[in-house]
Amino acid sequence: MVDPAGEFAYFGTSTAPGRVVKVDLATFSRVGALTLPAGEAQLFSAAMGPQGDRAYFGTFTTPGRLVAVDLESFTRAGAAVFDTGITAYSMVVDPLGGAVYVGTYAIPAQVVKVATDGLVVVGAIGLGVGENQLLSAAIAPDGRFAYFGSNTNPGGVVKIRVAADPVVPVVAGAPVSVSGSPGDGEAEVTWSPPADDGGSAITSYTVTSTPGAFTCSTLGATSCVVQGLTNGVGYTFSVVATNAVGPGPASPPSGVVTPDAASLHLRHRHRHLRHLRHHQWLFPGHRQPHRRG
Repeated sequence: MVDPAGEFAYFGTSTAPGRVVKVDLATFSRVGALTLPAGEAQLFSAAMGPQGDRAYFGTFTTPGRLVAVDLESFTRAGAAVFDTGITAYSMVVDPLGGAVYVGTYAIPAQVVKVATDGLVVVGAIGLGVGENQLLSAAIAPDGRFAYFGSNTNPGGVVKIRVAADPVVPVVAGAPVSVSGSPGDGEAEVTWSPPADDGGSAITSYTVTSTPGAFTCSTLGATSCVVQGLTNGVGYTFSVVATNAVGPGPASPPSGVVTPDAASLHLRHRHRHLRHLRHHQWLFPGHRQPHRRG
């Protein structure tokens, strides 16, 4: 593992007892080694906390252990001991550093949750038949899902929801159902919000045309008019949602929209008809006066 500053790397050894070796990357030299107590051996898995101040090592022993190392003082900070038969094989740390999720070597495997405050086992999930020996692991940036690769043939990836809501906000997903209607040198674009706001409210949308990169934007509304287009030219439009984290991915493009002068008249006529229908619904007794020719 490498610390967030890129200054030092840390390696767990497959020895008994286990050791954590510290390497200065600038000089590429060994600058320290921490020998662990008896029973904390065969350091097969490791993960670093998000702040880079603590590292975790899993022992390939029975029972397995999760050993914490304080990287600032380079000292052992404690260990969680698993039940008999549970051996640590892979692990990930949630983005806020509040928990470590450990994949086990068992058949079928388990995923064990360890709270980093006090290094206490707080839960475990048993997996299904064929979901064995979790050799590798990764966690989503928002901390909702963890993924474990099985040491099986054929291999598999097990997806586990580890948090109901995002642990940390991420960018929103892509808006959906983008469509456009033509006008005279313009197009009205509409869309639906993304299914996932990334754990942070969407603050704006931006529409971009292809070709030309003409844009319009809103502060949350799901339609706007892109102006400056050339009549007779076909355009598609994509939409990006922005939240407090930043802009997300662009939506799939709309269908082709071709502005022309006649389209503006038709669009205004459709709006007028919608207004009349709404007016008649509000005042059902109202009738337009009959005009004799």
